Formats: sequence, structure tokens, C-alpha cells
Amino acid sequence: MLNILGTCLFSVAWLLLSLGIIIRLLPRLFKLVRHLIRGILIVSYRLYAMILSPVAPVLEQRLGINILAGFSRVIATSFLSLLFGLPLVWLATGSVLGFASMLLIIHGLVVGVVWKEIEEPGDLQLGAKIK
Repeated sequence: MLNILGTCLFSVAWLLLSLGIIIRLLPRLFKLVRHLIRGILIVSYRLYAMILSPVAPVLEQRLGINILAGFSRVIATSFLSLLFGLPLVWLATGSVLGFASMLLIIHGLVVGVVWKEIEEPGDLQLGAKIK
């Protein structure tokens, strides 16, 4: 009986120690995730800009739509996100999931909405250290 009680107390102490270590490492983990997301957005922005910039004058001349501004840019980046992402999801999982499609559309929406702020953020940056 004493062995079981000792094992339970040791397990609880080990659990609390592990939780303390995880909580201490959370800020670094969040910073890493933030940098990864920003990197993915920058790579996506560069790829989409490389594709949309040459196509924009042609569409502007023929259809009168500027795909580098406003709502049409958001639609174009969402379409490109689906166009590039769905084959990758299909290769990775063997099927296309609705959840993955939603994430790809959200990714395209974010890239389209923050198009100008991705590489050159404005004066006010949240999380920036002020000297």
C-alpha cells in the first residue's frame, strides 16, 4: 500500500514539474510559431506576386479588372492558395479534406488582405521592442 501511495505522489510531482517546464518554454514556442507563420506568408506573397504581376496588365486591359488591388486580389490569392495547396494535401494524405481546403482559403484571404504589410510593415508593429 505504501508503494502505491509513493508511486502516485511521485507521478503527481513529475506531472507538476513537467507542466512547469512546459509553461516556462511557451513564450519561446509561441515566438517560433509566429516566425514560421510569418515566413510562410512571406514566401506565399512572393510566389503570388511573381505570378500575379505579369498577369495583371493583361487582365486590366482585356477585362478591366485590377487583380493587384482590393477584393479581386483577395479572390486571386485565395484561388492561387487552393491551386497550389490542394495537390500538396492530396499527395500528403491521398484525399482532399474539407478542413484543409478551409485552411488554404483562409491562407489566401490573409495573404490578400495584408498584401502590402507582409514584406514592409508600417510604422506601428505589434510586439516590436521600443528603445
